[in-house]
Amino acid sequence: MHAIRNISFALALLLAAQISFADEESSIHAKLGFRAGFGVSLLRHHVKLADLKPVPSIAYSVGAVAQIDLSDNFSISPELLYSAYSSSAEKVNKIENGFDRLTEVGVELHALELPVLARYDFGGIYAEAGPQVGWNFSSKMYTNAEYFCPDLNPLAFGIAAGFGTDSYGILLLGIRAYFGILEYAKDAKGVPWSLQASLSAFLF
Repeated sequence: MHAIRNISFALALLLAAQISFADEESSIHAKLGFRAGFGVSLLRHHVKLADLKPVPSIAYSVGAVAQIDLSDNFSISPELLYSAYSSSAEKVNKIENGFDRLTEVGVELHALELPVLARYDFGGIYAEAGPQVGWNFSSKMYTNAEYFCPDLNPLAFGIAAGFGTDSYGILLLGIRAYFGILEYAKDAKGVPWSLQASLSAFLF
């Protein structure tokens, strides 16, 4: 009876050790921080800009970021960002008396966005890609001093991808592109894209 009790106790210790080892191997680590990006954007196929030659204008984003490490090299990073996109163009019309008439056209878009990126670290260099959904909550178009409010499509969706350097899993410096798929407005039609230099810092 005593021997059986010892064997049972040894088996219980072995099972507990195996479970503990499995938990350590499969442990998931999460980090929280912030992200800021600054760059250029364009709203392609936009009705107001269609007959002109639009040029990329200022784009930026800022918000919270998390990173869930599933292994030493692979992680999932959901973010919650406030983003702004813009695009503009100019047109010169010849008129009488030697003067030219300059027409300025521009678009601004503000959105709350949720990218969810798969990130792989190659040893200090990372690559990332994933879907990005968002809510378009504010926009305006202008022609010279005349402003318009487009009929917004609230849902935004596209693909985000980028690469950069990873300093000890704490500081990420990179380049990220976003390619919109849905038109941002029913009447204006434009589809946003952006290219930004980004900084992500994990504080917790």
